[in-house]
Order: sequence, then structure tokens, then C-alpha cells
Amino acid sequence: MNCIGCKQPPGLPASQTRWKCSFQELSDGSAAGCDKCTFVLAICDCLRRDLKTERSPLTAVVLAGSYVLVSGFRPGPGILVEIFGQKSESENPLGIRNISRRLPGHTQSAETLKSIRSWIESCANKHPGCRPPSSRPRLSPRRLLDITNGSVVLREHPNPQRYACLSHCWGSGAYVSIVKTTVATLDEFMTRGIPWDSLTKTFQDTITLCRALDMSHIWIDSMCIIQDSDADWREQAAQMADIYANAFLTVAASRASDGSMGLFTAPDPVWVGTPVPSYGDTYVRQMIPAFPTYNSTDLFSPEWPLISRGWVYQEMQLSARVLSFGPIQAVWKCRQAEWDETGRDKQAGYDDDEAGSSNNWGTGSAKDPAKYWHRVIEEYAGLKLTFASDRMIALSAVTKRMEEKRAATKDRYLAGLWEKTFLDDVAWMVVPASLDKQPKSGHLPSWSWASVSLRVMYRGPFTAKLARVHEVSYAARGPSHLGDAAEAAVTLEAILLDVSRLGRHFPPEHAMDTWDLTDHIQVRKFMPDSGAGDPLPVPDGLPDGSRYVVPIGINTDYDGTPDVPAILVGKKEGSNNLYERIGFVKLGVPNGNLKYEKSMKEELTERLVVVFGSLPKSHIILV
Repeated sequence: MNCIGCKQPPGLPASQTRWKCSFQELSDGSAAGCDKCTFVLAICDCLRRDLKTERSPLTAVVLAGSYVLVSGFRPGPGILVEIFGQKSESENPLGIRNISRRLPGHTQSAETLKSIRSWIESCANKHPGCRPPSSRPRLSPRRLLDITNGSVVLREHPNPQRYACLSHCWGSGAYVSIVKTTVATLDEFMTRGIPWDSLTKTFQDTITLCRALDMSHIWIDSMCIIQDSDADWREQAAQMADIYANAFLTVAASRASDGSMGLFTAPDPVWVGTPVPSYGDTYVRQMIPAFPTYNSTDLFSPEWPLISRGWVYQEMQLSARVLSFGPIQAVWKCRQAEWDETGRDKQAGYDDDEAGSSNNWGTGSAKDPAKYWHRVIEEYAGLKLTFASDRMIALSAVTKRMEEKRAATKDRYLAGLWEKTFLDDVAWMVVPASLDKQPKSGHLPSWSWASVSLRVMYRGPFTAKLARVHEVSYAARGPSHLGDAAEAAVTLEAILLDVSRLGRHFPPEHAMDTWDLTDHIQVRKFMPDSGAGDPLPVPDGLPDGSRYVVPIGINTDYDGTPDVPAILVGKKEGSNNLYERIGFVKLGVPNGNLKYEKSMKEELTERLVVVFGSLPKSHIILV
């Protein structure tokens, strides 16, 4: 006979079922002797203590696998609770065998340090992909902080066997005071050292950690680069890729928005793991959120201020090993594994593509450089920068690595795009969710994603190209990987669809938002580069040749339907033959009465090839 509370039969393990009941039903089931209901009630009591809530009635409990969703503690959808044991033989009335570890309660604990040491040992001994390639000469930074003998001294060319890097937020607003090496302080820092009391809490914690890990040297940007020397800054910026790639370990102060917050923290008890009284090796805690990736919705959470910073992106991508100190626990991520203090282990079959990260310079970037670069830009373009002018240079270390990967094909970097894959690269579009109207940058070519301060995404690869790069006139100002161009003009041989002849008709409300460009071509979508959510702009009295839609190629939409990504260009003010990119356009052909099935998609592809293949091509210069 099923329980009157949870409605479950006595012998069936609850972990094999999904059930829902109210708190009152749980109470009734427990009173009737149901061990499952009694156990879940004990879990709720543990949560009340950790959350410091009153003993108010709960509204509902949902069980699924090793998790319980409890509603009623606080406003919102409810609290997801993990049930776990620390021993493989642990059992409970729900039949759950979820093996995990309690958190130590502080990330400066001896237990945390023990975990970190084990991660380092495992990675160093078992991960060949995390070691520097033998083909690359090992370069040590020009300056490092010597943290031996209880002091902090700036050294030039120390060339230690191992060194660490720190990734941190400098801070803004009220707290921006961090110790910096300047022309005036350089000699003092190299002879007398840097006073401990002048270091921020984050710097002190990082040095303390590195000493505990037997690291003798550390690189911290504010002290290892002469901050008021443009020449030194340019020299160090050019070496940034090697500085992080050659570091044995990068320590990330992920939870700290400025230097006063430090590395370490004591997490809220709800995350640690509370023993359930009378149930042996059984614990409950609020489900710990995963470390954010660059594609996750919580990337810009105030709890993770470091990860959303544009300058930090290349530090994360180029470092072989990153030890992050977050608001709950320490997390390890290297090129072959991801570990945390709960025992979560993604080592087996770990794949960066699957993990939603582009941090795999050993193999990922070599498989498909164009696809890999697009992922980098999609992850990076929406990150925060204090100065929009840093948009290219804050990615320059990653760019330098990509230049090395593409050197065999004699590819050339063009202000955020690449000459060999220019057509694939130019088909970017502003992400709709980031539509805050922004002016385009005046110092970058209009066809570069870096000319807009918004997130972007790509619409490749193409099954067929409809345009061809005829000529590239490009001259870099300074090192090419910095992306600064003295000249940037690309001539395309392409189909030019004159927007001034657009015979637009707006469909009825709720109909597909399309309009005719010609008798055989429809505009399916327009996304302006400025972020203004306008329809395709066709001002009254627009003269012929002022704006063109330029089809780039044919590809497949998310549902398998073929379409034609294109760019909208407009004549550059004061010029007769130069055009600037204005936005992204998705083109298609009328579907007619075709049914949405495989044969329809094949026929649409054939129509696209025939329609666009019959149109004449001309030359157009994009700047």
C-alpha cells in the first residue's frame, strides 16, 4: 500500500522515481510511519537551521534523483538541495548513493591546501597536455617578485624553474589603491623590497598561498610592469602570451572586485554540508552552482566579478592551470581536467568543446582555426572593459598565439579578422540580448567586430560562398597582433542588392517578419551594428547606390533551413567609392507552398543557388 504522504510504495527506492507532495502530506506520511517522509522532514529541519528561517509551513517538496526541491523557505522558485554521503557504502531511506565531500568551511583551511596540492601533483604528473610544448622555447618574464626569505623583492631576469601568476581585479571607485612599480619606485623595490603593509589583502593572500605551495616567485602585473613607462608597458604586453602560458600556475581572485577582499573566504553554511541527525553518513546542502563559463547566464553575477572582465579573458585562456578562489570554494581548471573541493571530477573524457570553453591551445585551435577564433570572439566580445579603446589590445596575447597557429598558411591578422577566412569572419551579427544602442568606433574598420561594444555571434560555416575577396589593402600600426591599423580596406567581388529599390511590404501582425528585396529574394532578419532595433533602414529619397545588401554565402539555419547571411553597407560620408558596414542581414527565398521537411530544405537550397548564381557581381571597397 502506498504512503498517504509521498504516495510511494514501501520497497521502491525513491531515487528511482520522481515524486511531489505538499509539506502537510509529508507530515501525514511521517506520522503514519513512512521512513521516506520522515527522512525528507529531517532534511527540511536541517535547511531551516542553515537558512535561519522560521518554522513556517513549506508549500511543496519535489524529489528527483539525488536532489530535493523545496518551496516555501523564501520567495522564488524554491531551493534545490543535494543529498550526499562521503563514503561509498552510505545509505539512507531514499536509496540515494551520491558520493561527494563536505566543504572545509574556509578556503584557507588545511583541507583546502591539501586538495590544492593533490590537484597540482595529479596535473603535473598525469597531464601531458598541460605541459609547455617542447617545440616552444621557455621564456621567463623580465621581472618577477621573489617571495622567499619572508620578503617581497622585485627581481629582473631571475629565471626560476617555476613561477605563478595572479589574475585579479584592480578595483574602481572608492578602492583603487594598489601598489604599483613606477620609474620612481623601481630601484627601491629591487633593493629594499616592497613593504608587506603596502600590499593589498589579495596580494598578501596570494603570496601566502604561493609560499605554502613552495613557489618562490610570482608575477603580478601592477608590480612587474613599470606602470608609468609606455615603452616597458609595450614590451611586457608583447610578452603577455608567454608570461601566462609559461606560468606553472595562475591564481585567480575570482570573488574579489578589488584588492581589499583577498583570496580566501568562509562560505555560507548552506553550501558546506549539514549532517542529517540519526542518519549516519548523510548530509544535505544547497546545490552548489557550477563555476561560470563564458557561455553561462551567471557570467556577470556580482559574485564572480573577475571572470567578466575583458582583460582577464586572455589570462584564463593562455594559462595551463588556473586555481580560482570563488565565493564558495576553490576550483581547479587545467587543459585536461576540472576539479573542486566537493570532489567533482571532470577529468575522465574532459573536452573543452563540450565544456563550452575555448581554453585548449594545445589542440582545439589547430583543428579548425576559423571555428575556434569565432568561439573566442563570441566569448570575449561582450566582456567588460573600462576603456573601449582596449578592446583589441586586451585580446592581443590570444591573437599572438593564433598568429602562430596560422603562420603555416601565411595568414594575416586584419583588425580582428583574418585574411584567409575574411568572408567567414565578416558575417558576424550583434547578439539581440545585448541591444544597448552603441556608436561604432571611429578608429577601427567598420567590418571589424571590435568596432562595436556589444556581444557578437557568427553565422558560418558556409556551404557555398557568394562573394570573393578581390584585394586587401592593410597596414598595421605597430605589432600586428595589437590590431591597430593605419590602413584597412578590403575589396570584395560580390552581388550588390541596391536597398534604394527595396519594395517593402509589412506583413500582418504576428506574421513572419519578412519583406521583399526583389521578386525572388526576401529579407528575413536585419540586425544593425549600432544595436538600435530598427527595421532595415531605407530613408525617403535614398539615392541609388547609397546602400547595398551584400550576400556572403549560403549556410544552414538552426532548424536546418538554408539561408543567406549578408551584410548591409552604406556609402562612407564624403566618399564616392568607399562603403562602411552598417549591419547584418539574413536573406532567403519565398517558401511558397513547400512543406517543412527534408525535401523542402533541399529544394530551398537549390533555389538559393539558382537565384543568387544568376545575379551579376561587382567590386565594392569596404573600410
